[in-house]
Amino acid sequence: MASIVSEETIIPAKTKVIELDMKDIVSRLQINVELEMDGTVLGDNLAAVVSNIELVDGSEVLFSMSGKECQALDYYQTGVMPYMAITDMDNNDAIITYNINFGRWLYDNKLAFDPTKFNNPQLKITHNYQACGGTPSAARMEVRAYMFDEKEVTPTGFLLSKEHYQFTSGVNNTYHDIEMPTDHPTRRYMILGQANGYHVNDVVREVRISEDNLKRIPYESTVWQLLKYLRSEFPRIQEYGHFLFSTTAKAIYASPTSNIVFKATGETPGNACAQVTTPARMPLSIDAVVAEVGAAEISGYDPHWSIVVPLGQKDIIEDWYDVTKVGNLKLRTRAGSAGVLGTVEIVTEQYRAY
Repeated sequence: MASIVSEETIIPAKTKVIELDMKDIVSRLQINVELEMDGTVLGDNLAAVVSNIELVDGSEVLFSMSGKECQALDYYQTGVMPYMAITDMDNNDAIITYNINFGRWLYDNKLAFDPTKFNNPQLKITHNYQACGGTPSAARMEVRAYMFDEKEVTPTGFLLSKEHYQFTSGVNNTYHDIEMPTDHPTRRYMILGQANGYHVNDVVREVRISEDNLKRIPYESTVWQLLKYLRSEFPRIQEYGHFLFSTTAKAIYASPTSNIVFKATGETPGNACAQVTTPARMPLSIDAVVAEVGAAEISGYDPHWSIVVPLGQKDIIEDWYDVTKVGNLKLRTRAGSAGVLGTVEIVTEQYRAY
């Protein structure tokens, strides 16, 4: 595990450009951000401090998405949310992790990023330490690479993941057709339907994939039916936080956005110090039975209002959706009851061969 960027301050906001000039093959790039909080009630998830992560080689984009999208995709790739230490307390450190995975699992011999295959690979990280709604007194970032050391591997390619399209879902039952890429075999599509106070299926009601002007429809489902399948395939997200609760309601943001369970205990032994005051949707509105410092456990599903459409057995490359054989490919969404309030983002995860 090599240090690409040692811990450095990220004040003021800017785009950090990092030359990836290593020779070893990389399985994962990891970005860690630490914020020294000031006690301000937050207005967004901590992951919002990184608005864009790009891996490019000249004009070729090898990875591109927001920090929230990166975290959500990591969960569907590994089954575990990247590490988060959630807090808004004065002089406490919040920790946010973002992982770029190039293989089906960590240290996948067949899929990994080989920097020597490219001319000038660069990692670009756009950050704003105040984007979570607070005003941290300090902000730091480090970048690490999980690389193969003294082990000879010959990967055939890597996972090429990027945001393909973004739009407003629209009024209830509005359809939206998106032209999808057909350049590389595709492992999955990830769809984020984000609207505070709602679920993803309130923003996107239905998803359909069609080939060659409806000649073939390989996938069509309501999001509600898809969610039932995803619940059986992916574990509950578990996140923890440290907060100063008061009798005045405050907003708390965590990654899960559905089937949320919130548990809080105070520093006084056995004291359940806080409770959810509105329906358990993100952001949570919390007030205290007893005003004091407390620890909270927040669990649920659908990180950052996301779902995935699986396109084959996830670990068998030959079983993935070979869209290169398709002439015209469209993904159609149908807006839900909160569609006019929701932003939809479409992310593709593809097999990019060397």
